[in-house]
Amino acid sequence: MKALIDQQVHGYRNGHQLLSATMNLARQDQDTVDRLSDMAGPLRPGEVFNPYLAAYPLPSRTHFVFARTWQDLEAPRAGCVITKSLLVPMSVWENLNTLDELIALLTPVELEGGKKLTEPVKPGSDPLPVVFDQRTVELVEAMFLENRQPIVFFESQEAEAITKRVLLALWPSLRRNFAVCSFTLAPRKIDGRDFDLVFAPKTARTRFADWPGRRIEATSSKESRHRWSISIASRIFQSNSPSLIADDTLGALKTDPRGDEATLRLSLLWSELLAKSATTPTAVLGMIDILNSRGEHSQDAFKPLVPIITRAINIASSSLPDVEIWHFLTTLIGKFHKGLPSKSIFRTVKSEASNLAGRNPRSALEFLQTESLASRTVPAVLLAGIGDGISSNSTVFNASDGMSKVPAKAGLGLIALSTKFARYAIALAKEQPDICMPCLLTFFDDPDRKLQRKARRRLTPFFNEDVLLPLLSPLLEGVTPDELSEFALRLGQETGFEISCFDEPIINASRNHLGLESLRNAIASTFDSPSSDRFIFKTLKPDVPSIVWLTTGGSLGPERARRLLFGLLEDTSDRNIQAILSEELNFNHILDLLLSDRLLTASQIVRVLIWGDPKVDMLLELGLDLLPCLNHEDKGLLLRHILERSLVESAPSDHRVQIILRHAASQIAPHQLIQAAFPSFASTSRISENILLLNALPPQDRQGLLAHVDYLSSQLLNRQPNNLGAQTYAAWAQMIADSGQISWDTQLRAALPTLTFALEQTNLPVSALLVETFPIVYAQLLRSKDEGDFKLIPALLKLPFTFFADWDRAKAARRDLVEAFLRSSWPPADLLLAGLRAGIGDKILRRVSRSYGGNQYISAIEQDSYRFPQSIQNRLKATILNFQTSRKSNDWD
Repeated sequence: MKALIDQQVHGYRNGHQLLSATMNLARQDQDTVDRLSDMAGPLRPGEVFNPYLAAYPLPSRTHFVFARTWQDLEAPRAGCVITKSLLVPMSVWENLNTLDELIALLTPVELEGGKKLTEPVKPGSDPLPVVFDQRTVELVEAMFLENRQPIVFFESQEAEAITKRVLLALWPSLRRNFAVCSFTLAPRKIDGRDFDLVFAPKTARTRFADWPGRRIEATSSKESRHRWSISIASRIFQSNSPSLIADDTLGALKTDPRGDEATLRLSLLWSELLAKSATTPTAVLGMIDILNSRGEHSQDAFKPLVPIITRAINIASSSLPDVEIWHFLTTLIGKFHKGLPSKSIFRTVKSEASNLAGRNPRSALEFLQTESLASRTVPAVLLAGIGDGISSNSTVFNASDGMSKVPAKAGLGLIALSTKFARYAIALAKEQPDICMPCLLTFFDDPDRKLQRKARRRLTPFFNEDVLLPLLSPLLEGVTPDELSEFALRLGQETGFEISCFDEPIINASRNHLGLESLRNAIASTFDSPSSDRFIFKTLKPDVPSIVWLTTGGSLGPERARRLLFGLLEDTSDRNIQAILSEELNFNHILDLLLSDRLLTASQIVRVLIWGDPKVDMLLELGLDLLPCLNHEDKGLLLRHILERSLVESAPSDHRVQIILRHAASQIAPHQLIQAAFPSFASTSRISENILLLNALPPQDRQGLLAHVDYLSSQLLNRQPNNLGAQTYAAWAQMIADSGQISWDTQLRAALPTLTFALEQTNLPVSALLVETFPIVYAQLLRSKDEGDFKLIPALLKLPFTFFADWDRAKAARRDLVEAFLRSSWPPADLLLAGLRAGIGDKILRRVSRSYGGNQYISAIEQDSYRFPQSIQNRLKATILNFQTSRKSNDWD
């Protein structure tokens, strides 16, 4: 014994008290030793007794007391005792496997000298004496097999031997609290409770009249009442090593924390079931129950049981009917907590279930139906085995006889847990969809999301024909974004997304924008093919999130993103494009992506530029670059838009506007070109500048405008009376003049209202209009004979009323022209030029000369003629000279 054992000696000295000690105890502990070291109960006169043993824990549980008491016949009074108490550290006491060394210390006490008691030399170990008292069977039952109570054992000649063997037999947690005394004349207590076991002579029986526990009398029955009574008694009182823990194959006694006798019974039951398990498979079920009752839920705890369970499964398979085998396997799996059993047991159970189902599929189906009717869940490992087994026996398990008989919940489990069954079920569905498809659809009505996820993973590799389309939506019911992406990726690996009818159910399963984006990212980063692009394209919508994903998501390369964006824009209405492009960032991202291959995307770039409202400078720059890439229709759309913007917002001097205008003249209808020059709310100066731009077009581009000069004139006339400026009026006049080469009717329709306008605007620099329009209108007036002309030329009605007040309309026109010039600040020479072009120069001068200040005005005409080219100057001067010469000769004045 490695520890030094402290000791105390108690005896008589003016009363029973502590005589010597090698250790001072706490007050409560010392009081306990002081009391229990004395005799319990009075001796009768002359009564003597042999030394006895006592063993009990101190209240503090730091030490255990092992003591021997002698009768002190030398004391001055009767009934005195001497007790030597050994204070054994509790950790030492719990693990003792022999009492020999302690017994050797309990030698008779020498009272004289009062020296500290020392530990003697260890003696040799003597074998424990065998106990022959047959009442030990009842003692074992009272201690271990029945409700525990304090025990008093009367009239035993082997009390000390029984005490020693009982103490050695106890396991640590029970031994540390066990209190026993091999001789007492009255009940003994510690910590307020009776000793667990005391031995008393028959003379002390009356003192135990109120004993609350068991009494073992000399006449007690020797027959056992429990199946383990005799074996335990023999192990404790007949063997050389009275240890119950030695035969604890369960290991329960070593780990028992409470000192509970039920633990011993559990250990005994374990050993019993272990023996039976060699021939009876159900014995292993009880063994699992024992482990569960002890809270043993780890694979390490069950590891020793693995070969026993495997053997039990093999025995059941070879000896039980099929229906009982299914019941045994179900019960076996049901005994295990989550995470158990070990993989080897799972493999064995699955293998047995597979063999049994393959051998007799009908019994497997009957088992599934029975469990379904009883609303019991079939263990997953059995479903996995059944699925493997029945799918291997196609002669029995087929579409009509097999699949239709599988309960719905079991069917989902079979697919989820057996790849073989999943493959076989899909094969049957492809061969006989009318029979199998309804069955498979009922399987997916089960709300178990976990099984649905597993089933989805099992079935995905086999979804390679469009006949399986009806299964797809149920298969994806309740799927999470991550699960949907996983499914789509696996499907893509199997089919390459070639089955287009699968697209819609998969996309619908995404349910929201985040799920859709997760799906797109997964596919875009893994697959790059026309089929995968088709699928991705179907996930896109004409909205901002889709556009942002395409242009900035990063999952696509620029070429794929551009291709998909182009397709999306092609399928998107102008209204949606306008909404998308309302944010400048979206506009820039889209434009940047499309411009990277303008030959491919030119048509959609046009729409982006039209609806994106970029700055006019960008519009002009990109528009000019884009024109060579466009077809006729798109080019016309873009040019009209650029014109509408640039003829309002850009500087007239911007050479790009002139280039755009030249392109537009050859691409869009003249009246549309004219409309662009007259934007709503544009200023007069802007309109004026636009007319100058139109007139500056090259001859081949200007011809279309000249053919619609009447429309141009009507637009300009609508702007009156704002001053467009002499230059603009001159350009207008020039276009009316040149239009005669294209169409005389058009020229006349333009000239008639324009002349009327010009005659009225004496405060505006419109004389150039009179120069060009008066000759045209005058010629028509000369040709007009009656009112029928108004039906042929309705525009005649736009002439001034004064033209029709005189029967000679031409004369009235000459008069109005002269009067208008005389009232205005127009260049005087323009009056004569208009008359010359109308062929009435002399008549105009004559009319002027008859007016107030006419001669001075004629002189002004001559002076103003110098601003014209020489040829025109010569004509004007010659006309004036001829008029003056003729007037003198005829003396008109």
